[in-house]
Amino acid sequence: MADDYLDGFTLSGYAAVNGEAEGVSAERVSVGVYKVTGALGFAEEGWNIEVPQDVNGNRLCFVSANTGKDGTIYVKVSKRRFDIDTAAIVAGEPMDIPEGRWIDLRLAMPAREEVEVLPPDALVSNDDVSSETNAVS
Repeated sequence: MADDYLDGFTLSGYAAVNGEAEGVSAERVSVGVYKVTGALGFAEEGWNIEVPQDVNGNRLCFVSANTGKDGTIYVKVSKRRFDIDTAAIVAGEPMDIPEGRWIDLRLAMPAREEVEVLPPDALVSNDDVSSETNAVS
């Protein structure tokens, strides 16, 4: 894995989060099972999960997820298995996320209170007020 794989991200448990996902954390519950907390669940529009792939675009594992009413997401990772009866790739035995890879999740986040940042020249100084006025009783 490249040395700069965390550029723009911060480690938070088993997860690396960007600034928009501040407060999100992930923990490994058991082999192939991860619990993601701190979000409202998956984003309602657009993509939700990006599965690890090899250099040819082949998916390295099977991923499923479900969301609780409180927004907690459980991600389950399994080996890929070909089901001859349905001619489909299905979940096989549980496995951890492949070494050097990750699963991208697009989350719905709670609204954050925006803090107004003032430019340095907008700060007020007490330099023009006499020291008697600034004294603390």
